[in-house]
Amino acid sequence: IQPVAETEPADGMTMIYEKISSASVVVMVSPITDDTVSSLIQNCIKRLAFHYKNLELKNKLFIAILIGDSSKYQNVKADLNNQLN
Repeated sequence: IQPVAETEPADGMTMIYEKISSASVVVMVSPITDDTVSSLIQNCIKRLAFHYKNLELKNKLFIAILIGDSSKYQNVKADLNNQLN
């Protein structure tokens, strides 16, 4: 995965891209607060969505572990799916 040069700030995301490129499984864990995942995970997912849509993450298994009120799970799941589609 190569960062999108025009939009990628120097915030360590390049290291995350390298780790994800070499992994076969990516696990993200986040508490559910205010009907969404943490802002760190949210930003990471938004930045990875570009690469996901361009099939650079083909054959990668992504697992999300969400901790919190189960009644908010469906809203968070729908939000994450919308970002990746």
